[in-house]
Amino acid sequence: MDALVAAGASKVYAGARTPSSVKNSHAVPIELDITNIAQVEAAASTCRDVTLLINNAGILMNSPMLVENSPSAMRKEFDVNVFGTLNMISAFTNPCRQWRPGDREHVIDHELDHLAVYRHV
Repeated sequence: MDALVAAGASKVYAGARTPSSVKNSHAVPIELDITNIAQVEAAASTCRDVTLLINNAGILMNSPMLVENSPSAMRKEFDVNVFGTLNMISAFTNPCRQWRPGDREHVIDHELDHLAVYRHV
């Protein structure tokens, strides 16, 4: 997030399932679980000034395909990595929002559980 501010971001939102886990002083914490559509829509509504979306939410269950809990593990991975990501893209690229070409960016990093979005002015 410091790099975003250094690059000229006037505001950085950091979404996390537990907003108090966001420790960066440059960030505006928001509650966000990308598999919870109500939270995704609330984040998009709250963060209406976003012009760049960086999605770091991801999960890797590292479960073998043919074991007892594999369907559950795969479902959880798809809920976060595919459908959650689709929720974010859909909410933040709503046709009613004012975007300029090239404003959207989507990055997945399975090491982090935060979403950072910013507006460069």
